[in-house]
Amino acid sequence: MAELGYITLVLAFAASLFSVAALIFGGKEGTSWLNRNARKLVIAVFILVTVAVVILETAILTHHFEIRYVYQYTSKDMSLIYLISAFWAGNAGSLLFWSWMISICGFVLVIRQRPGKRELTPYTLAVVMATKAFFTMLVLFFSNPFARLDHAPSDGLGMNPLLENPGMLLHPPTLLAGWALFTVPFAFAVSALINNKLDNTWISYARRWTVMAWLLLGVGNIIGAWWAYAVLGWGGYWAWDPIENAGLIPWLLSTAFIHSMVVQKRRGGFKLWNITLIVAVFTTIMLGAFLTRSDILQSVHTFGRTQMDLPFFGLMAVALVGSIGLIIWRRKSLVSEMNINSFLSREAAFLLANFLIVGAAVITLTGTLAPAFSETLTIEESFFNQSVVPILIAVILLAGLCITIGWRRPDARRLRFTLISSGTAALAVTAGLLIAGIREWYAIIPVLVSVFTIVSSIMVWLSDVHSRKRALSENYAAASVNLVRSNRARYGGYLVHIAIAIMAIGIVGSSVYDVEEYAILTPGETMTIKDYSVTYDNLLGDGDDGRMEVWAVLSAYKGDKYLGEMKPVRVFHRSYDGSVGRVAIRYSLIEDLYISLSGWEPVDKDDHSKGYQAGFMVEVNPLVTWIWVGGGVLLVGGLLCYWPRGKRQSPSSSGNPQS
Repeated sequence: MAELGYITLVLAFAASLFSVAALIFGGKEGTSWLNRNARKLVIAVFILVTVAVVILETAILTHHFEIRYVYQYTSKDMSLIYLISAFWAGNAGSLLFWSWMISICGFVLVIRQRPGKRELTPYTLAVVMATKAFFTMLVLFFSNPFARLDHAPSDGLGMNPLLENPGMLLHPPTLLAGWALFTVPFAFAVSALINNKLDNTWISYARRWTVMAWLLLGVGNIIGAWWAYAVLGWGGYWAWDPIENAGLIPWLLSTAFIHSMVVQKRRGGFKLWNITLIVAVFTTIMLGAFLTRSDILQSVHTFGRTQMDLPFFGLMAVALVGSIGLIIWRRKSLVSEMNINSFLSREAAFLLANFLIVGAAVITLTGTLAPAFSETLTIEESFFNQSVVPILIAVILLAGLCITIGWRRPDARRLRFTLISSGTAALAVTAGLLIAGIREWYAIIPVLVSVFTIVSSIMVWLSDVHSRKRALSENYAAASVNLVRSNRARYGGYLVHIAIAIMAIGIVGSSVYDVEEYAILTPGETMTIKDYSVTYDNLLGDGDDGRMEVWAVLSAYKGDKYLGEMKPVRVFHRSYDGSVGRVAIRYSLIEDLYISLSGWEPVDKDDHSKGYQAGFMVEVNPLVTWIWVGGGVLLVGGLLCYWPRGKRQSPSSSGNPQS
């Protein structure tokens, strides 16, 4: 089984290299038979890598512990979902998964080709397959998932208990898939530069790939934040860790890229922005992969030093230097066709938003890499909070302003009405916060801005619905549905803006107004925090030679209302030192009650029947659930933006309730 898996990867690597050569020469010479055979090789690569993936997953599910990777990351007592997710738990498996995703991209590009619209395809596929060959090379020569042990153990080491969480099934594959999908828009950009076809064609081809990659990366980051919140027991969800930042930076840059694509498609502007941004996205993704597989920065998320730093550095250098060279070569074709005639225009707002978003990404990148250049330099979380967060708040404000103003010049009447309505709502919320006793300006301003953006997005949406109702004599329900159908990208974008504002409110509430208490309790004792009281009832445990779980049973009350039992857990695993916590959380839209178990010892060392005193960290985290709600809205909005546009309805075919 292991040998077959390795052979399929060798064949896939060879086929990838041959396809790259055939696509380059076929594209250069216009040789159709070379291109046809290259496309067959791309399909063959997809099939071969898929076979390798199936072999490795089968080996994991059937406990072939003679394979080193299976031995290191699985055991017989693991449940099915964690056996499945063990595929990407280690460096070798995650690289194979990444390689597989790129092969899927190549396969989709081939089968979706339309006759007569292949002018960008050969070089696009060549870049995709060259990247695919790079990752297959890493798997074959640096981190082989099919390497065998000298003997076949009866059981494996098992997965790190930190990874045994539903987040493991979603967080890594969504991030890896998002990173892999960004190869395609980067490849379209390189192909457009080579062919000097820098009009809207490559933007149109790259748009849906970009939106899906952006969505996967965004949702993956949010799932990772929830995972950290629910498992690590420190009460937070984002620590500006270097690897966390490595996922955030390309997402920020791709956000700017999506906005720039809109401007180029609508007005012929931002051509240089678009090429530069997608090159930056691809390069920072490779930088993230480099940081994850090296030890130049300290992070709990790295695989440690893997001897892959030089290959990844080489790929970054080739992508960056090659792209800069192509940009300089085609600089005359990248001149914008658009003039910004008014600062109160959507083009101007998009340009300012791009500067702010890219600025936030650059600051994050600088703060992340700074410790690598000086061992004495330490960048605290406060640096990112004080420098990046205000910029992102300004971006949220721009999101609210942008949708109220039109292209070129705004509709003054509509702008005035929307600004007055949204501003009034934001001021009303601010007044409510002041009456409630909230005085911190660094909390009030972000909430004011977020409410403004949410209300302005809703007001513009309702205005569009009303306009359609009047024009086509539809009822409000039909007008709402048909409006979204007719322009999914626009209204999906509105939902995304609303989602970001909702998450901002959750971040402010949970960061500024969280309350934390620590207590050591004996059975029967109660601690209080804000309006809550928590009574420690008992400490229980269960397990076997491979795994042991210890949990505390606590009764939670809010005032006189009984909320139920809460059971924070500590997990011990035979193959890993120490223990891992699982937090007990009672979620609500207002605030979360959050309890973690830190340790315990007998009340009487000579008589364990008297029970154990235990240490608890208890937090009340206001509004944190709105971060996850915002993530759900982001997913819906992103899917709307991605979804293919349906056939436009003619006015005559629209429903008329009066007929």
